[in-house]
Amino acid sequence: MIRVTKTFVRPTTEVRFFEGSTDANATIKANFADTGKRLSITRVVAGLTQTVTSEWINQAAYDEFNNNSAVKEWAIQRKAYLKANGITTTKPTITEI
Repeated sequence: MIRVTKTFVRPTTEVRFFEGSTDANATIKANFADTGKRLSITRVVAGLTQTVTSEWINQAAYDEFNNNSAVKEWAIQRKAYLKANGITTTKPTITEI
């Protein structure tokens, strides 16, 4: 299994963190959570920082997620939202567990 951790920092608490569309989130859930490829995801907000941690059955499942066309479109939307709202992010940290 692997754990992927990514951190987002917003400029003020008035700025909401990206949530994605209902359709995109449903597609991700159906293709990765419901199939057991993504085992869990947690989002912890502390002030200006949000830490997102997901656990995957293996690296191949995480790679499949990143190469999925719906996920790529979702990532483009997220990147635009982050830029428009002054939210910075870290590169994902991947740890074998």
